[in-house]
Amino acid sequence: MGFKNISADLIIGFAGQTTKSVCCDAEKLLSLGITHISSYMLQVEEGTPLYSICQKDPSAVLSDDKCSEIFEKLVEFLAGKGFNRYEVSNFAKKGFESRHNLKYWSGEDYLGFGLSATSTIAEKRITNGKTFTDYYKGGKEIEVLGNIEKIEEKIMLGLRCFLGFDISEIEKLGYDIKANKNFQRLIKGNILIEKEGRVYLNKNFFSVNNQIITNILP
Repeated sequence: MGFKNISADLIIGFAGQTTKSVCCDAEKLLSLGITHISSYMLQVEEGTPLYSICQKDPSAVLSDDKCSEIFEKLVEFLAGKGFNRYEVSNFAKKGFESRHNLKYWSGEDYLGFGLSATSTIAEKRITNGKTFTDYYKGGKEIEVLGNIEKIEEKIMLGLRCFLGFDISEIEKLGYDIKANKNFQRLIKGNILIEKEGRVYLNKNFFSVNNQIITNILP
């Protein structure tokens, strides 16, 4: 139909998947001209049909270790095909990074439309009604973001992708991150990289980003 900028999602974690099969799936996507891939490890949510299946048969999904092993091989495969890992779960050819997602990661305002959709406008997070009844009545939940929430999001979102975060912005919000011993330890270990006033996560540690981020939050 003429679209030349297409993204695909690739989920890892279903029983029977192997490194070979996942990379084969990725190869097929690339052969179709895909310029962006988001790859996620399957998360089983309580209350879903898949959750019930896994309660009876845990082997219906792969173990976390196996998922991580496959994911790392996929990272290598995509890198060899010219896809840059610009966020923990996102890969793109140069110039095809998702502008939509980058708005989230850079902390810009955005609008969400529809049931349960969330918007962030002028330091307020607005979530639409979660049921059809509430939604059609115009029901909304509004959260005013305080300094702590802003600090946490700037660190968390910045370290999930290539943008990193600005130390001066964190300091203006009242957090002296350089006084954090974990922060200093991670800098010395080259796990976090400080460059021209910004802090980035070494891509070799993207797979454990949650643990790293938790250690440097206020």
